[in-house]
Amino acid sequence: MLYLLAALLALILLVTAALWSKLIVIVRYGGEGFSLTFKLWCFKYSLSGFKGSDKPKDKKKKKKEKAKDNKEESTSEEVEEADEKAKDEEKSGALQKIKNGISLFKSVKRASVRALGYLRHKIDISETRVMLRFGTGDAAATGMICGAFWAALGNLYIIGGKFFNLGFPSVKLTPVFESKAFELEAESIIGVRPAHIINAAVIALFTYFFQERKTIKNKNK
Repeated sequence: MLYLLAALLALILLVTAALWSKLIVIVRYGGEGFSLTFKLWCFKYSLSGFKGSDKPKDKKKKKKEKAKDNKEESTSEEVEEADEKAKDEEKSGALQKIKNGISLFKSVKRASVRALGYLRHKIDISETRVMLRFGTGDAAATGMICGAFWAALGNLYIIGGKFFNLGFPSVKLTPVFESKAFELEAESIIGVRPAHIINAAVIALFTYFFQERKTIKNKNK
């Protein structure tokens, strides 16, 4: 029995130490795609190779072609009336979806604000490295974008400093004035304690469910 209690105590201490130790997350983006590396003590786990699809789906084009085919096939008045009724129902359903989406957005927004408020200055972004080479093909436009980039970067650093413990980023911007180009490499090292993430998630969940419960009560009145 004594050995069991000692093992349980050791396990609790180990879990507590892991939760309050600094978790290092290394975020990289480059020619090989997007990758994440997690480090905790001597443990390391990587996820890599995330790339966007090379064949984007043109949903609007498919919908237009489908609608065109339906119009060509439907020639009788009865089918036209059925189409109009279906369109009215679709519009009504779309409006309801929009209302539900707005309600969901408000609940998620409140939960996110509470969670981010708790995490304020609990996340360290110690190192950030950005290498960007770009050109629009027009020298004047490239110069304007270059100036706007530096202005936006300064504003982001000031705003980010209000929420995170930021180290000064290393940025190398290479404008190409004679041709079109775009090459981006970025890396950021983020440190956060797992316990803080769990606490923020719990706060967000309680806020979300409390708001949903309040919304349901108001609808039933």
